[in-house]
Amino acid sequence: MKLKPGTEHPGMLLVSIFHAVVGVVLAIVLVLASFRLFHVGILAVFNLMLAYGLFKMKKWSVKLLAALFLPQVVFGGILLYYSFAIWTFPSAWETTVSNLSLIIYIILCFVSLFYAAAKRKDFK
Repeated sequence: MKLKPGTEHPGMLLVSIFHAVVGVVLAIVLVLASFRLFHVGILAVFNLMLAYGLFKMKKWSVKLLAALFLPQVVFGGILLYYSFAIWTFPSAWETTVSNLSLIIYIILCFVSLFYAAAKRKDFK
């Protein structure tokens, strides 16, 4: 018996997992913020939809990824700026971990957009 993944491209599987993880993390942030950050909830839902579409190689998922790219990068950039300008964590390692995770998030948003755009002809 052979298990068949939903996608032929292992890179697209990684991009799909990235967006699923982002969607879950944003949903957790929404719950921790007592549902006051509705824009985080919208991003969470769209990221989870995007993860499904990328996993199943749906053509609409490339358009959704392109539409979500700017809000995600702006969201990450604003949080990174806010972290540098205003937030003060009790210790330096927490600040460093937070800033590095935001930088990695922004870089992976760019990588996922460019990878999906390069593979868009393989979508059905």
